[in-house]
Amino acid sequence: MKVSIIGAGFSGLSVAYHLTKYNHENAASGKRCFDINILEARDRTGGRVCPVDLNPRSGDPVMVDMGGQWLEEASKKNPLVQLLKEINVDLLYTKQHKMKTKEGQERQPKQHQPNNPGPNLLANGIYLPDGTRIPDPLFKRARKFYYKTLNEYKDKDVSQQTSFQDLLDAALKSSKDKGPNAPSSPLFQKIIRYLSHRTECYEGGRMSELSVSLDELYHRLGGPDEIAEGGYHAVLEKLVDFVGRDNIHLNCPVQEIHYEPLLFDESTTSENDDNTPPQVRIQYCAEEQTKTLSADCCVCTVPLGVLQQGGLRFDPPLGDDRERSIQAMGFGVLDKVMMLFEKQFWEENFYAGVTPEDPTRIQSFVDCSVDYGGKPVLAMFAAGNVARRFDRPQEGLSDEQLLAEIMTTLRTLFGDDAPDPVSFQVSRWLQDPYAYGSYSFAKVGSTEHDYDQVAKPAGKNLFFAGEHTNKHHHSTVHGAWMTGKREADRLIANAKALKTA
Repeated sequence: MKVSIIGAGFSGLSVAYHLTKYNHENAASGKRCFDINILEARDRTGGRVCPVDLNPRSGDPVMVDMGGQWLEEASKKNPLVQLLKEINVDLLYTKQHKMKTKEGQERQPKQHQPNNPGPNLLANGIYLPDGTRIPDPLFKRARKFYYKTLNEYKDKDVSQQTSFQDLLDAALKSSKDKGPNAPSSPLFQKIIRYLSHRTECYEGGRMSELSVSLDELYHRLGGPDEIAEGGYHAVLEKLVDFVGRDNIHLNCPVQEIHYEPLLFDESTTSENDDNTPPQVRIQYCAEEQTKTLSADCCVCTVPLGVLQQGGLRFDPPLGDDRERSIQAMGFGVLDKVMMLFEKQFWEENFYAGVTPEDPTRIQSFVDCSVDYGGKPVLAMFAAGNVARRFDRPQEGLSDEQLLAEIMTTLRTLFGDDAPDPVSFQVSRWLQDPYAYGSYSFAKVGSTEHDYDQVAKPAGKNLFFAGEHTNKHHHSTVHGAWMTGKREADRLIANAKALKTA
């Protein structure tokens, strides 16, 4: 069976990985069950997992992740934990813990969760633009108010139109505390806005867009966040080698997919004259020429943002119900500024932020030096309207302007001697024509049905995968990986039914 996969992100590579494993497991029969090829629009694999070398001219690469970075909730339930075992890549924090305990220094695995809005948030505090640290007691009180408010919905009936911003606004308005640092005070609200931004980093959408009614649709796996030793770059290299580099065709953006919508429908049989099932025809661009590829089936893994923008045509169209669901779902942005310095001038595990009057100028900093081999790497995270201030096609900040703002803040916090970075990279996922954002989220007005609609096959020779098709683990790398396995299992079952596997 010839399988064409659109996209070499983690969901597409997952399809290829599991089909290749199936081929290997059945190699003794002398039969190659699946002939796999991947069409990738970019000049690299990984999709929204985007490793970049911050030190390309030195001969000492510093590979950082401009997109997906962590293995979130890296318990045994997380399939990426099993994957890393299979491809012999260590979990960095766990490995460090084992090394420490061998030396007799008992230490827990680092629970460095920059996107997780949990109780350990902002261990290094939050600051005003002049460098004044907001008092810890006030921060703790505001944090308690914030999370209590966001969790109170579990005891209430909420509509599909209720957002988490609605909950906050109502709680702030109804608070009877009138002291100098009451919820209505400017300083208290600055803390709330900062905490809201951190939630937006974690969820992907703006607080005014995040659905309260769908919050528990996401299923937690438990366990601390982890990182692969060598970052996702190391994982991608192993995956590409396993799948076969010759099977991945880069710089091949797909323009249109022609498919048979009723193929193998329970009430309809559709076959060619020689009793073979109709093929999917994929129109794509390569070397400035339009080409066509035929396959027995196709797995489309393009991001939700591309589907929303109409960046890929389907013949026949996917249908009104699916299109409504595509448009109803949320697709947000998390951008990063990754900076490599000559030496580290911030505290180890520095994790803090600055909250000014203008909430679009909030800055969130995370020390990533431990994550990248001890190299002095500092990251700034930006989501929601903070990201949209610079990540937009027109009138956004240039990379240099953005860096100048960041360095002004860092010199306020650490002194005028804080040096400029040796190099830096800025992600702009909203402007990426092969993404149009970072990851999906449960949007106000959307329903669980929408996730089911975008995940279901169009007939049985056009399938869909990607984090946005995983209603219980959307917005995560492991969620994307799960959907690739789901579709690979479906292809294997179909091939067995046709007696081709």
